[in-house]
Amino acid sequence: MPAHKSAEAERCGRLVMQMFERGLSARSLITTESLRNAATLVTATAGSTNAVLHLLAIAREAGCEFLIDEFDSIARTTPVITDLKPGGRFMATDLFAAGGTRLVARELMRAGKISDSASCSGQSLFDEIGQAEEKPGQEVVRAVDHPFKPRGGFGILYGKLAPEGCVIKLAGHGRLDHEGPARVFDSEEDAFAAVQAGRIVAGDVVVIRYEGPRGGPGMREMLAVTAALVGQGLSDSVALVTDGRFSGATYGFMIGHVSPEAADGGPLALVRDGDRPRRARSPLSRFPVLLIPIPSNSQDYFRRFNIMKIWTEADHQRNALAETTVAVIGYGSQGKAHAHNLRDSGHEVIIGARPGGPSWTNAEQAGFGVFEPVEAAAQAGLVAMLAPDMAQPGLYRQIADQLKPNSALLFAHGFNIHFGSIRPRDDIDVIMIAPKGPGALVRRQYEEGRGVPCLRAVEQDASGQAHARALSYAHGIGGTRGGVIDTSFQEETETDLFGEQVVLCGGTAELVVRGFETLVDAGYQPEVAYFECLHELKLIVDLLHEGGMARMYEFISDTAAYGDLTRGPRIIDESTRERMREVLAEIQSGEFARDWILENQAGLPHHSALMKKRTGHPIEQVGRSLRARMSWLQPKSETKTKTEKAA
Repeated sequence: MPAHKSAEAERCGRLVMQMFERGLSARSLITTESLRNAATLVTATAGSTNAVLHLLAIAREAGCEFLIDEFDSIARTTPVITDLKPGGRFMATDLFAAGGTRLVARELMRAGKISDSASCSGQSLFDEIGQAEEKPGQEVVRAVDHPFKPRGGFGILYGKLAPEGCVIKLAGHGRLDHEGPARVFDSEEDAFAAVQAGRIVAGDVVVIRYEGPRGGPGMREMLAVTAALVGQGLSDSVALVTDGRFSGATYGFMIGHVSPEAADGGPLALVRDGDRPRRARSPLSRFPVLLIPIPSNSQDYFRRFNIMKIWTEADHQRNALAETTVAVIGYGSQGKAHAHNLRDSGHEVIIGARPGGPSWTNAEQAGFGVFEPVEAAAQAGLVAMLAPDMAQPGLYRQIADQLKPNSALLFAHGFNIHFGSIRPRDDIDVIMIAPKGPGALVRRQYEEGRGVPCLRAVEQDASGQAHARALSYAHGIGGTRGGVIDTSFQEETETDLFGEQVVLCGGTAELVVRGFETLVDAGYQPEVAYFECLHELKLIVDLLHEGGMARMYEFISDTAAYGDLTRGPRIIDESTRERMREVLAEIQSGEFARDWILENQAGLPHHSALMKKRTGHPIEQVGRSLRARMSWLQPKSETKTKTEKAA
């Protein structure tokens, strides 16, 4: 062992004893900032991806707010400034001789990449860094503005194979995508044997699964397999994907730590030999992630293993909107609820509204600062576009030039982004938080200490913080209490429109009206038809909402259940499903969006005529008369007024 190692070991021992004497624990030195410093140093040296595992585990034990997405954000803005193996020329001993990690940290400090913090020596981190001694003429470490590589040593990816994330090693190779057939192995030994036997060829994607924390306790490194690939001359033409981990000495296109792991029900367990991955852009890192088609019969698999990630309050460990002004454009149902909930959660909120309009007055009376949309956008770090869909494109054109670089533009519905009515600038985040309930419910649930579930989507991540910002916004309006589910702008938009048109509004309204007309045409009293076809609908919907089909069948009569099961399929049959598919195709192709946009531009003539016909239907006249006698349906203030008038 080199002599300096003994001296360093003795110094470390003395520091430990000094910490003990001062009552200083390791936990007291671990902060979110110190963890970011550590991650920055690792990525600047193109270090091991094992740091992701270790630092996250340390953060969890220390109770620090530090999530996996931080690594990607740090790696994007921190270049590689050391020329170390496996991708470079030098060894760790060469780094030590050049000036050591103090020298690396000094360059990061000079560039403002790390923050000062306490250290175990009793000195501050920056004081320690100031003692760096650079060897004249050394070539191992460079300044941040003259790096070896412009991007850090690893990235965080998401995709169908890794819905909870995975880590790609970017150092040691120049490729950013790969496409080829999967070669699947359920252990490292099997993969190693295949490489040695020459069964892996250029273009293959080697998949090694059941080597994660649960499937392969101890999580041994994949160094043997990756070294064998190098030995076979395949390191530049083969990719490796695993739920295990690989060594810092690994070379080549390697993706590890795939989560959830195969042994825990992860999608990696579905991959079969010959499946061909396709390239797709990761919503977080903008690097391609390998997506392997999931078999069409896999729905039972997903249900059985429950791999859907639901983000809750426990997952929100860092407020990504701290010291960020949120401008809510539109103070209607959702806008009002979001603004009040965010303010009550401690966020700084301003309102963008039309001068002289009712929204301006209402927001001012509620104590908000109110500005014209252009001025509100100029002050904000996040703009929540919560005006009606058809008003949003015009509003965006007004505020586009006022949005700050790396700020965020948030939507509660994806219509205008998905169908291209709004094309945001490239230098801003484009995110969505869509509560699954009307604004009044979002506010009421928040006030009661609960929350409405939300959907989260990221269309554009310019800052590297888009997912974290969206989660913090959802947390601010109470969404993490009910649970937040990841989706895409496309999925949210198309499923939302389909649900409205086919089931929730269009389908239900038509079913109610046609049922009412059938009974009345057969000679039954309109009032009785109203009760059977519309009034009692709430009972069934409430049961479905509370506990699904099972709860409905628990509370309706056996007669009703038998009629449902035997006659229902005759009403909603395969021909109905075919028309549903037609409506869905019109949504997916953009035909509905074009119709709706043109209808608005023409002044809503067709919409107005249809609405007049629907609201003038006899079921509305009968219902209005019957509901007037149902005091429990009237708002309390209205009921009181009517009682006072009667008196």
